[in-house]
Amino acid sequence: MRVIAGKAKGRKLKCKKGLSTRPMTNRIKKMVFDTLSNKVVDAYILDLYAGSGSLGIEALSRGGKRAVFVEKDYTVANFLKQNIINTSFKDVSDIFIMNVTKSINILANKKLKFNIIFCDPPYKINEVKIKNILEKIVKSELLTIDGELIYHHSKRISFSEIFEKLKLIKDKKVGESVVSFYRYI
Repeated sequence: MRVIAGKAKGRKLKCKKGLSTRPMTNRIKKMVFDTLSNKVVDAYILDLYAGSGSLGIEALSRGGKRAVFVEKDYTVANFLKQNIINTSFKDVSDIFIMNVTKSINILANKKLKFNIIFCDPPYKINEVKIKNILEKIVKSELLTIDGELIYHHSKRISFSEIFEKLKLIKDKKVGESVVSFYRYI
């Protein structure tokens, strides 16, 4: 797995081996960033279920201003820290080693706003829990107006238009995966 474009292009990203992580393929990552285009430039990024940090690091490499990474697994977070250091983004990154719900509460209390939120949870997470997470993001007002939430999920899950302030812009299917692009209105 590598950074595919920008300042850190070509740098390798390390990740924990095994079934506890499911790194996004370069093919899907390229599609995500081609779709986002220049929206990442000067953007504040939140990378939930960060794993190796692939999405947040890619956004920083392409001109993102600052990224917050949330990963609850300490071992995985150590790989994330190494990747941030190896790509020279330590000064523009913050890591929260905790569960996503707790991190959303903390970020909301700090009144932080993000232009882009990546949500790439493990496929094994149940639909009710992820729906609650997405609703919590909306209620916490973590996204700027016209900010985007990119949700990578199994093709068996679909929420379409159920969130009051999140408008589904598009779904892109890639194999067993779907990437849903939402805009905060």
